[in-house]
Amino acid sequence: MTAQPTPRGVVDLGYIEVGRGPALVAVHGGLLGGRLTFGPVLADWAQHLRVLVPDRRGFEHTPGSTGTIAEQARDLEAFIDRHADGRAHVLGFSFGGVVALTALQLARRAFASLTVVEAPAVTLCGGDREAMQVRVFLRQLHDAAAAGDAVLRDFFELMDPRALGRID
Repeated sequence: MTAQPTPRGVVDLGYIEVGRGPALVAVHGGLLGGRLTFGPVLADWAQHLRVLVPDRRGFEHTPGSTGTIAEQARDLEAFIDRHADGRAHVLGFSFGGVVALTALQLARRAFASLTVVEAPAVTLCGGDREAMQVRVFLRQLHDAAAAGDAVLRDFFELMDPRALGRID
């Protein structure tokens, strides 16, 4: 396998790799990086699969700021191109599921299959009225925290804004 150069505007994600066989790319959620999220199951998966666990922007082996969901999706697409010969089975956990679903919309060819576990789909609903109301509510909570509401400030400090992606 020959690694391809990283496209402009895309972050070269740090990752861990174990096993041999068909490629499985496991995308972690918003609170923990890849090693901490998938570490307990890697040895079992590696018996049958080549498991690649990238760290999204700002986590463990990938420094920098989080970026938008679309930017993270492009990072995932480029990661699959570069490290899995352009096609992989993908597992997205929690917020990693949102990133994987967005990447699927950008580059279906890169996905042999997709499994999503507990993804907060509100960010994928576009103009859906209820989803927009939830996003507005999240934005109001974030603004109240910034204005000094101690309980909300503590929530967002514990939650880490990277976990929610950019709230816009």
